[in-house]
Amino acid sequence: MKTKYFLLTFLSIFSTIIFVNCSRKIEFGDKGPEQVLENFTVFETDCGKKIWDLTAAEAQISEKTKIILLNDFKVKFYNNDKLSSVLKSSKGKIDSQNNNFFTEDKTTVTTSDGEILYCDNLKYISKDKKIFTDSNVKIVRKDYIITGTGLEATPDLSVVIIKQNKTVLKR
Repeated sequence: MKTKYFLLTFLSIFSTIIFVNCSRKIEFGDKGPEQVLENFTVFETDCGKKIWDLTAAEAQISEKTKIILLNDFKVKFYNNDKLSSVLKSSKGKIDSQNNNFFTEDKTTVTTSDGEILYCDNLKYISKDKKIFTDSNVKIVRKDYIITGTGLEATPDLSVVIIKQNKTVLKR
């Protein structure tokens, strides 16, 4: 009986290790990340003005693929050196070749005015300085709530385009 229990436990742990290692190989190839850093910080500037800064509890870095996997991260967006919004997600990645980043889990963007965007995943395209998603979205503003599917917006949510099924509810 103990042998059977031990064998089942061993197989369970072994299969978990294989699954975790296989998922890393998809992003990093056979060798995995070259570096794993805690309390990771990176930022982007334009002519000396901060565009955004990103902090993560953990970052797994691959120099070969130029991909950085992120856990528990936050991005602060700036407009003329003033904080305009904060993006939060538990999982994501950044492409260090072009500074585009992607969330892979529930995501919120909270503006300095207190407006909040909720979605399941999001991407930020650095050259456009815009955020995009194809997931369901909900934007909570002071006087109304907007829901829909798909979004293109500035990080401060001052310009928002909802792609489909737009509904506006007054509060």
